[in-house]
Amino acid sequence: MRISRSPAHTAFPFCALLLLLSTGVAAQKGDMTFTTKSPEALKLFLDGLDKLENVEGAAAAPLFERAIKADPDFAMAYLLRAQSGGGFQIFRKNLTKAVELSAKASPGELEWIMYAQAQADNNAAQAKAHLDKLLMLFPNDKRVHQLAGNYYRGQGDDQMGAQAFRKATEIDKNFAAAYNQLGYALSDQGNFKEAEKAFQDYIRLRPNSPNPYDSYAELLLKVGRYDESIAQYKKALEKDPAFSGSLAGIGNNYIFKRDYQKARQSYQEQFDRAPNVNQKTGAMNLMVASYVHEGKTAEAVQAAERLAKFAAEQKQIPPAIGAHATAAFILAEAGKFDEAAKHLAEADRLRDDPSLPERVRENNRVGKMSNHAFMMISQGKFDTAKVQIEELSKFISTRNNPLEQRGLNELMGMLALKQGDHARALEYFAKADPDDPYVWFYTAQAYEGKGDKQNAKLLYRRVADWNQNDTGYAVVRPRAVAKLEEAAKEASKPR
Repeated sequence: MRISRSPAHTAFPFCALLLLLSTGVAAQKGDMTFTTKSPEALKLFLDGLDKLENVEGAAAAPLFERAIKADPDFAMAYLLRAQSGGGFQIFRKNLTKAVELSAKASPGELEWIMYAQAQADNNAAQAKAHLDKLLMLFPNDKRVHQLAGNYYRGQGDDQMGAQAFRKATEIDKNFAAAYNQLGYALSDQGNFKEAEKAFQDYIRLRPNSPNPYDSYAELLLKVGRYDESIAQYKKALEKDPAFSGSLAGIGNNYIFKRDYQKARQSYQEQFDRAPNVNQKTGAMNLMVASYVHEGKTAEAVQAAERLAKFAAEQKQIPPAIGAHATAAFILAEAGKFDEAAKHLAEADRLRDDPSLPERVRENNRVGKMSNHAFMMISQGKFDTAKVQIEELSKFISTRNNPLEQRGLNELMGMLALKQGDHARALEYFAKADPDDPYVWFYTAQAYEGKGDKQNAKLLYRRVADWNQNDTGYAVVRPRAVAKLEEAAKEASKPR
């Protein structure tokens, strides 16, 4: 799994705990320190940071809560509690408190908190501005470079991400979490040999933690070494039986071994063991995707409806929106547009729920317009789709968010493809998400439409071998496999 790591668990002298706010913006020599009046709060915070950076959020959360109890003005403790799981309300409540207290924090902490706020608001430009200030203030802080790597990866730039993670390991060769993220950045670039080395370094540095084995297992799954992957996931569970995400990994292996019943047994066990609502909804999402992989549309939609009901009962609006949007997507892909429209209407209703922060509702407008444009394209209502896409384009042009622009390019590519303009579709898909197998599949379709069977085949193979379990991939993987089988059959015919 993906995230970061922490400083040594030292109890600094009391005078060192309070940072002088008059330090300005001059570059600091080493790592950022954290503002608290309580040595106990600092130690708890550092212990929690160590857990959180290594993707042990459930173990980190109570440590941050105890740190907050020891020092109710500890801004960074609120921020990291927000990021340790527990659902949307816990996230927003603690993030809001961190922002409120940021004026009492150091300049570095202020930038970190405002970076997190910008990320939560889906404001990539503001996030980058705060990140750049952090890098200027702390050019030799491994954690700041780790943060930069995560930012770049979130923007789809694995090359820049890997560069930042390498810088973190150069600053501190024992900074375990950076090797974890480096492994993912390299894996997503297809550099599996170097990724394996990074994950093995991670295991070497943290042999008693579950996440290194989990991350290595994910790489083994990616390259089709399923039984080895399952063995590594089991090692993670031996290190910590509460590390329930490894059960998801075991289930994902069974998806690609085509043992869907065993896969769902693992997801159910993950749900049963999950320590918080985030992990429970994650397990339910995997359950939905498993049915799509198996070609069982009705069962997939029923699983999405169960997820929506569970999320509503837990008062978790974002996963409820996601569940209805997923059901609509699955139904649209199956050509069941009337049923899809009902789920889309429910997603739209929830997107504008007055209990959501205004910025979240504004972000939800992008999802709403994108979903409706996709629905129009799927039904062949191209003029209506074009109007919706133009409205979406105007809206996101003011937001300076590269991810939203990529989503727009994907929709424009889909529209061009469905209208038979294969060359134009390829232009748009080239500017869409470069790491999305759903985009790769339709890029392959555009190549095939142009008569370029070689490039189409390369992309169909890439899709077929990607080995991840999410709904978009589950829709296109069987189609890619069918295309490859069709090509193989054609090639085997006597000439």
